[in-house]
Amino acid sequence: EEAARLREEEKKNAAAKAEENQRIAEQRRQDTALINTYTSAKEIDLRRDRELQVVDLQIQQLKAALNRASDAHDYQKKRLATIEKNSKPTELQKDDLSRAADEQTRLEASIADREKDKARLSASYAQQKSRYLELKGGSAASSASNDAKSMPKK
Repeated sequence: EEAARLREEEKKNAAAKAEENQRIAEQRRQDTALINTYTSAKEIDLRRDRELQVVDLQIQQLKAALNRASDAHDYQKKRLATIEKNSKPTELQKDDLSRAADEQTRLEASIADREKDKARLSASYAQQKSRYLELKGGSAASSASNDAKSMPKK
């Protein structure tokens, strides 16, 4: 019984060691890709800014669509209120209001998702930049000197 327990414990330890080795190999692969992709920390910032601009443009477009959807929803509410004063509204008229409200809600959710994407992008690039600086010497000063070396000479 004791031998079986020891064998089981050894299996667990071996599995944990294999998992750790796999994690280390993946980190090395990611580090190599990071070093091979960028020549300076400034490049990481530039790429982040370009990607954030795309998301900002999407948010801007979604906000314009939200304004239109909000106007449509307001129109449908007023229209339904006017109809209710004079007669009983049809199911189709009620569905129009419901669809307008659903569209407004969908667009609000899309905007919130894009805002979350921005936060994730910023965090991801901050982590990449931090790791890059760590791999390249660990200091902002070395990053500045690398940036200066990568600048064309006049």
